[in-house]
Amino acid sequence: MVTHVESVYLFLGDDEAEKQKQINAIKAQHLNADTAALDFEVIHGDDTGLSPADLNETLSYAPSLAKKKIILIRKLASLNKANRDALLAYARNPSPAVMVLLDGAGMGADDPFVAALSGSVKTIRLKPAARKNDAFDLCRAILAHNPTTAIRILKVLLNNREKPQNILGALIWQWERAREELSLEQFKKGLQLLLYTDHKIKTGRLEEGLALEMLVIRLAYLLV
Repeated sequence: MVTHVESVYLFLGDDEAEKQKQINAIKAQHLNADTAALDFEVIHGDDTGLSPADLNETLSYAPSLAKKKIILIRKLASLNKANRDALLAYARNPSPAVMVLLDGAGMGADDPFVAALSGSVKTIRLKPAARKNDAFDLCRAILAHNPTTAIRILKVLLNNREKPQNILGALIWQWERAREELSLEQFKKGLQLLLYTDHKIKTGRLEEGLALEMLVIRLAYLLV
């Protein structure tokens, strides 16, 4: 667990639950719960509209009410070369008023970009996840707009006799927790899909497994 202050953290490893736990702990340590939204921002590495100028501008923002502003960069592996170069330059001379969290999901220590960052960041190596897939993994796959992986995880959960209502309940809970990572329109449309599916399952209008598959695909493509 992170217990001291650094300017840039790089998370490596596939234990998504532990990663999110540490991110939440950092936010709780440095941000006031009532005003956290003002000093916490999420950037997605696969955002095709993200330019190096945009990235540098975001990383230069001063905190509003907290002592530090926290910037979380998801999908680090998807950053294009220009944005990688901008991030490397920033990491070598980071702002003391900004804490940057890099989500290196799917990347290893032998990745050239990780190697280039290593001298300028604090690397947090997560232990390999020694657990079965759960609804948290399903939601993460959806938020990463990866329907193939999401459907695979859903089928594993159903084959393990997880109750569809429990899966759906967990998805609704996690969707609400991911609100700050979504646009207002994405959040509202996704919540409508979740509640619609809940109604269809409870009234028996759709077979549970089929309803969940349709939901997962629609949520994943909603975030494209």
